[in-house]
Amino acid sequence: MRFYFPDSQDQIDPSFDFETEERSPFRIRQRDDRYAHEVLSPSPYVGMLVSKAIVDGISGAAGKYSAQQRQRLYRVGIREFFRGRFAPEELEVLAGLLGRLPLDAVPDTPCEPD
Repeated sequence: MRFYFPDSQDQIDPSFDFETEERSPFRIRQRDDRYAHEVLSPSPYVGMLVSKAIVDGISGAAGKYSAQQRQRLYRVGIREFFRGRFAPEELEVLAGLLGRLPLDAVPDTPCEPD
C-alpha cells in the first residue's frame, strides 16, 4: 500500500522544549520546522498531496497558507517548498471539484462507485 501525506501544514519543531512548552523566539516555521520525511528514515509516506483549495482558498474563505507562503510555493515550486525527495508522480496537486463547490453542496457521506 502506498500512503500519500496530505499537506495540512503539520510539521515538527525541533526547537520545541517539552519541559517548558516553549518554542525558540527565533524560529521561522518554513525554514526551521521539519516534515516527517525529513526526520524519519525510511519516510512514512511515498508522496504528498497538496490541495489547491488549501493553498489558494475557496470563494468566501481564505486558504491555510499565508500570502508569503503561497507566493513562495508558486515561485520555487512544490518540490523545493516541501524539501522532498519525491518523484514528480509522487507530488499530487488536487485542484479538485470539492474546492469549487459551495460548502452546503459537498456530500458528507461516502458514495458508492459506479
